[in-house]
Amino acid sequence: MKPQGPPTKKLFISQIFK
Repeated sequence: MKPQGPPTKKLFISQIFK
């Protein structure tokens, strides 16, 4: 997982998959 671009959707999905 690389911080490429604005981490908005990825962060959201990551939080839901936590």
